[in-house]
Amino acid sequence: MSFLKKTVIVIIVVLILTSLFLYRRGTSSQKITINDTTIFVELAKSPQEKQKGLSGTRALPEDHGMLFVFEDNSIPSFWMKDMLISLDLIWITDTKIVQIDAKVNPPLTGSPDSQLILYSPPVPIDYVLEVNAGFAEKHGIKMGDIVDSTGIK
Repeated sequence: MSFLKKTVIVIIVVLILTSLFLYRRGTSSQKITINDTTIFVELAKSPQEKQKGLSGTRALPEDHGMLFVFEDNSIPSFWMKDMLISLDLIWITDTKIVQIDAKVNPPLTGSPDSQLILYSPPVPIDYVLEVNAGFAEKHGIKMGDIVDSTGIK
């Protein structure tokens, strides 16, 4: 195969992969704003997406997170099963932060489910935002802050 053909194939593969990445990012990544901080979020709406969450994630970009959407305004419980990174859990009712569980660490490897800590909000919530541990403190995010989620679908 000639050098030109190899180059064309490589360019086509790169273009296809770039297109797939941009398509996925455009359809599943949205953004919210807290104070002046913009966070790009992956949405977890279905029971399967909520169950998986960020389990198995080895690293999370600084300005990214996962937003769990609860249409029924409920009091869900979260745990850190199969988590590899520490997180801040930010609980949101309407547009207001009602609780922050900061710097929640993953469980020790092999911990039985019965020993995992459950995290829950004090009141029914609409959203839970998971971001890197220390994110809330670093960006001055606190209880009572308003969350702009107008772009969330």
